[in-house]
Formats: sequence, structure tokens, C-alpha cells
Amino acid sequence: MTTTLVNTDGRIWSTTHSGFVFHAFRLDADGKPVALCRKNVRPRCYTTSHDGWSTAEFADSTVGGRCERCVAKLDELTADAAPADEDEPLPQAVQDAAEGEFVVLPDADKDGRTLVWRDRDHAGVIDDEGPTMTRGRYAVWSPRAARRDGVVGFFASVDEAAEAIKSLWAPRAVQPTGNTPTCRDRAHRPSWRVVVRRANYSAFNGGRRTPSLYSLLRCGTCGGTWRTKAAYVDETPDAA
Repeated sequence: MTTTLVNTDGRIWSTTHSGFVFHAFRLDADGKPVALCRKNVRPRCYTTSHDGWSTAEFADSTVGGRCERCVAKLDELTADAAPADEDEPLPQAVQDAAEGEFVVLPDADKDGRTLVWRDRDHAGVIDDEGPTMTRGRYAVWSPRAARRDGVVGFFASVDEAAEAIKSLWAPRAVQPTGNTPTCRDRAHRPSWRVVVRRANYSAFNGGRRTPSLYSLLRCGTCGGTWRTKAAYVDETPDAA
């Protein structure tokens, strides 16, 4: 039986109405989203009605984190999948790139799309939405975006968009699994930034928006992200 995830861009994670743990979701025989761990686990209504699916990186940055059973199931699916490299080799520039080097290339399969690569994996996608877009012609998505939908922002040129993606990779040891650690090095404090302040960081409960006491912070030195309601948030600058 083929397992079809709710999205192909990594945005497959959502909390439920009964908890703060993020589950991975697939489509059942009726086309409805059910969790990989248990088919009776359903996503929040807000997720399905507003396409509010989250990336694994965002889920790991929250208090609840990701469901361990869903992570294990997803790993099994990935292991069972046939490797694409046999039929679709990576672009030569990507294969030749040094570790940690970014490669920006037009997408051979879709006009108006540019792919940003790092360590033979997608670091981000840049879509040309046309010259009439006043908010910025080039829309940027990355798995490291602070927003749960993966959107980084909108930019006037491909170069600006690519730089925005590159800036998401702070100098640090990348952890492929598990929660991104809280930064506890006070020497890094000048580089701490508030990604989402408590006034805007809200949880949905029964369709109602309720203010959260927590803010989401990121360390610009080590790349750690964490949620906190500590008083020092008021003295910490917002992220650019």
C-alpha cells in the first residue's frame, strides 16, 4: 500500500486539538489527513482550513516537539523509498560543491523557479511571481524558515532571495534530528533575537485565538531556538 503524505514539500506536521505534540499526517483512502502513528489522530481544524501545515524544523523548535512514533514511521517510509539518484542525478555543480557551500540554479523542471542547494539537499526555493507583485516579485520558501508554513519572505531580486536563504544557516553544528538546543551561553546573548513575541505568538483552542505567554527566540551565534516567557525577552531585539 502506497502512503501519500499531505504535502510533498515537508509541511506534513500539525498539532491536534488535544495536545501540543506535532504529528506527521498522510491521506487515507477517503483523502482525509490521518497521523502516521495512529489513524484516529486528526489535525487541528485550523491546519486543514488555512493550509497551516508545519515543517519538522518548526515542530522541533516548540515545547511539544514531534511525535516519536510518527518520526519512526516517517523514517521507515524514507528508507523504503527508491533512491531518486539512479534516474535523476544531481546537477554537476551540486555534486562538485564543497561541504557547506551554497549552489543557486534554475529549476530545470519548472520555469520561473530557482533552487538553492546546500550539501546536496534543498536549502530553499525561489519562485518568480511576476513583476506586478508589489510585496516583492520573488517568493522564498525554506525548511529553516521561522514561520510554520516555511515562507521566508518576498524579495525584489533572485540575489536578495538567495541571500535570505543563506542567512538561515548560522555557523553551528547541524542536528538532523531532535530538538534544536536552547542557547545557555551568556556570551552569545548580544546575538539573541526574538523571532515571535508573546503578543503575536498565539495558540488556537476550539477555533479561538488565545494569547501565549511564550516568545520564540533564536541565537545568531550557535543557531539555537527556544521558547521562553522570561523577562529578558522585553530587552531582546526583534529578528530582522
